[in-house]
Amino acid sequence: MKIKPIARLLARTLDYFLYYFAVTLTFQLVGIPLSAFSAIIFSLFLPLFFIPVEAATVSLFGSTLGYKLFGVAVRKEGEKLPWKLSFARAFFLGVKILSPVNLLYPILFFAKKTESQFDLKHGINIIATSRRRIVGTVLLMACFTGWIFEEQLFENPKTVMSMFGSNKDWFHLTHPDGMFAVDFPKNPTFKQEPIPIPGSKPLDYSEYMHQEGEFTYSLSYSKLPNSWLQFGDGLLLKGAIKAIAAHYPQTEIVAKSTVKYQKLPGLNFTLHQAGGREIQGRLIVRERILYKLEMSYPMGKREQAHEKIDAFLNSFNTDKEQILASIAEVEEVIVDATQN
Repeated sequence: MKIKPIARLLARTLDYFLYYFAVTLTFQLVGIPLSAFSAIIFSLFLPLFFIPVEAATVSLFGSTLGYKLFGVAVRKEGEKLPWKLSFARAFFLGVKILSPVNLLYPILFFAKKTESQFDLKHGINIIATSRRRIVGTVLLMACFTGWIFEEQLFENPKTVMSMFGSNKDWFHLTHPDGMFAVDFPKNPTFKQEPIPIPGSKPLDYSEYMHQEGEFTYSLSYSKLPNSWLQFGDGLLLKGAIKAIAAHYPQTEIVAKSTVKYQKLPGLNFTLHQAGGREIQGRLIVRERILYKLEMSYPMGKREQAHEKIDAFLNSFNTDKEQILASIAEVEEVIVDATQN
């Protein structure tokens, strides 16, 4: 059975999609979402990152998952490729696809012949096997749809985490004006105070806080002066985390990365404090409001804190329409209960 070049094109496209989403989802689940810049770099050089995966699967199984679904197998003299030859072939294909000549690789690279130059030189045959084109096509369409709506699926960590449960036993805090909603383990305390700013008006600082043993949860927010917004979200967030670290005694920034959260600019950070405590949190900017969510804990209890941090940070919501609708539903239930 002759293999059409389109089969190899679809198979490789599916492989790239699956690998991209597997890596992206893994980073989300371990709490280290890729920044926008990192995601772009990863996408541009994905054929190179995929080289060891393709080499291993072709050597072990004679095909990749995409190849398998579209009925394509790689053989030499009827046998699977040895590891070194498989890696050399994957390297050749990865580099070839990224070369300037093959920017339109579906036309220039796959459409001419079944075997590549490397395959012909080393006596490698591309053979047809049993195929599951319907499964492969449906999976490819699902991947393409996921790519189109990637911002909603992956740049909002709450979407990913919601698949694994919600904070149903926690206290759901909702701002009366619908500015935000967030989950705390228990009902937090609230404080509000002005923060002096040299050469400017004091900032109105509001904070909700809850302490549970050695774990401390905090959500704070401040309305920023218009003059601060001229620097752009990126510089604003980086300047804010430096100011926060300077505010705490003997504190250093050990990690920070820009993120998108519910389409909003954000910055994840990790701070280390004297005395063996660690702070993990997220800064978010929306409509002149700077939100800071953080959790502090002893470094020795980092593993215990990991799940709590994800639950707290990813429960934060700034969809005002959705929040006000939820408030209205609760008020309606209360009215019905009192009337009955």
